[in-house]
Amino acid sequence: MAARCDKHIWDQDFNDYCPACEAERYSYIKENPVMTRNADLGNAITYDKNNSRTILKTDSVVDSIIDQFVSRAQFGKDKYKTDLDRNDLSVPDWIEHAQQELMDGILYLEKLKQVLSGKK
Repeated sequence: MAARCDKHIWDQDFNDYCPACEAERYSYIKENPVMTRNADLGNAITYDKNNSRTILKTDSVVDSIIDQFVSRAQFGKDKYKTDLDRNDLSVPDWIEHAQQELMDGILYLEKLKQVLSGKK
């Protein structure tokens, strides 16, 4: 838990920081780009009353991954008519799915190694 704000009004709804402190922290982070922890981004992700999410831009790599995750989730929902909130799989089933996905990833990496080395 963060220390009490002596400068502004304390507000539990803003991750233990008041809105003014949070705005100051985010402004500082934007003006002084360095590696940050997720917690340092403060209100980089906001939700409205319709459960819509707004994510502020960070950098091109993170933005690309976020976009890909959202796109992939929608693709999976369209193709399989379900999402990861499903309750029909056991823990061993989830482990099996993860193992299969990781094995596919290893195969893709091996193929790329072969392509880069000129073997295929």
